[in-house]
Amino acid sequence: MPGMDYTLRELSVKRKTTESSKRKALPGERRFRAEAAYADSIFRDALGDREGSIVALKRALEAMPTYAPAILSLGSVLYQAGRITEGRLLFHSLLSLPKNTTDICQIIDEAGNAGLHEEAVSANQRALELDPENQQLVNDLGWTLLQAGRLPEARETLERAVSMDPSDELANENLRFCRRQAGHPQNG
Repeated sequence: MPGMDYTLRELSVKRKTTESSKRKALPGERRFRAEAAYADSIFRDALGDREGSIVALKRALEAMPTYAPAILSLGSVLYQAGRITEGRLLFHSLLSLPKNTTDICQIIDEAGNAGLHEEAVSANQRALELDPENQQLVNDLGWTLLQAGRLPEARETLERAVSMDPSDELANENLRFCRRQAGHPQNG
């Protein structure tokens, strides 16, 4: 419509001045805002706008301070930018997330894939403290230990995961891989 062309920034300013934004946001709204800001950060990063991506990640955490994907992403960005202490603090905040945090296994895997193996091990150990009989978490910890180069601990943990659920093909394959890495026989 003519005269209705607004930039994203103008829309944001208009949205902030509306009456509905003056009331306290409900949990669902906070999550929606966090997810939207997180999506914006991914888009900006894809365009090469690192600063814009960081601003969007901070906006996601303002909307929902416990939004784990934004915590992991901002921690990674800060870590890669040489702001290691700040990044590490964010990673460690993942350890204090509630037990029911969605996608905690995925978050831990992403930290490990970013080369932050010790942080991933710590986060996985914390998750396992909250749910010690969770076979998937045991398997994930074993794999993370393997990625961190801690082969004896990895083998012991993966053996536990397999004993908890002998039908888990992933746990069995992880254990076989671990044994190959350690130079142990497949069946031993």
